This record gives sequence, C-alpha cells and structure tokens, in this order.
Amino acid sequence: MSKPRQSGIPAPALYKIVLVDMLASIATVLGVLLFEPAWLTSTLTGLSVFLIPNLIFIRQAFRFCGAGQAKQVVRSFYQAEAAKFALTVLLFAYSFSMLTLHEPIVVFVVYGVFWTIHQLTSHRVISNYRI
Repeated sequence: MSKPRQSGIPAPALYKIVLVDMLASIATVLGVLLFEPAWLTSTLTGLSVFLIPNLIFIRQAFRFCGAGQAKQVVRSFYQAEAAKFALTVLLFAYSFSMLTLHEPIVVFVVYGVFWTIHQLTSHRVISNYRI
C-alpha cells in the first residue's frame, strides 16, 4: 500500500465540518441536560451513532489526494463509505439491543438532526471551496 501524499491542490476545509459537528454536539448535550435530563442517554447514543462513523469516514476517505493517486483516492472513498455504513448499522443494532433507552425515538431524531446539520455544513464548505 502506498503512503498518503499531499498534492499541490488544497484539501477541502474538513476541520470546519468537524468543528460544526462538535459545537452542535456540545450545544445539544447542554440543552438536554438543562431541559430534559432523562433524554441524555438517548441523545448521547444518537450522537455516537452519527459521529463515530463520520469521523472514521473523514479519516479514511481523505488519506490520498492528487491525480497521481487516483486509484487510491477512489478505493479509499469506497472503503470508507462501506465502513461508515456497516459501523452505523452495527451501532444502531447495538444501541437498541444492548442499551436501556428511555426514549428510543430521541436516538433517531438526534441522528437525523445531526445528519442534516452535517449535510448543510458540508455543502456550504464545498460550495466555498476553490481550486
């Protein structure tokens, strides 16, 4: 396997996407603690099911860049997407089979809200990306 290399093309500002996800996570946890502490386990579960696979995807998918590594770029994206999907399914299955959740619907709501925030942030960052 070849080592990741940097090209002359700047990488998208992925840290902005991760930063927004983390800030929204902190705000959500604080809001739940203030207004409905009973939902904390379900909220943290939804956040975990969303954040863990996405952070792994970002790490795996953006290891390579540049035309000289086109095959590795494509392969790493496919592998990262497959890993993200499988891990998301496994985390949902684990959450509902092994954890005692007071409000299971909160897991889906939190996951859906964070998926939407992530997509909108990604679109914003990518649309402002200049080569």
